[in-house]
Amino acid sequence: MTKTKGKRIEKPWPCQRCGECCTVMGLPAPFVNRFRDKFQRVVVQEHPFEVANGFFTISIITEDGYRVFLTKDKRCAIYDDRPPVCRKFGHGSGVLACHRVTANGRVRTPDEVVKARVRLDKLEHGVDTPLALMVRGYDID
Repeated sequence: MTKTKGKRIEKPWPCQRCGECCTVMGLPAPFVNRFRDKFQRVVVQEHPFEVANGFFTISIITEDGYRVFLTKDKRCAIYDDRPPVCRKFGHGSGVLACHRVTANGRVRTPDEVVKARVRLDKLEHGVDTPLALMVRGYDID
């Protein structure tokens, strides 16, 4: 079981295997280098960033935008060794919330998915995204 804000969440969490949570994100450089042989996708670019004095993360850009560890059937090639942010995803709130499944494991309706995606996009980007504007009826072309 995983605890989130005092609530217990039964495992396994009902992942819908959409892969949308597994996109470009900076990971600690030692972690990336340790699992480089597990890459599942073609790497287009790697961007190292110093996030603290001497501590680097690497953002890896792939051809299709998914994280390098996501297999073709949308499973994690390093699941047992995945980083903490991946372990918390779906059981948290804010950017750790899944737009397809609630934190208590209920699969959202299609309308709820759109509303959750708009809310998460605003949290991630700090502004309304094209999806949010379209949902509200704005013409973005």
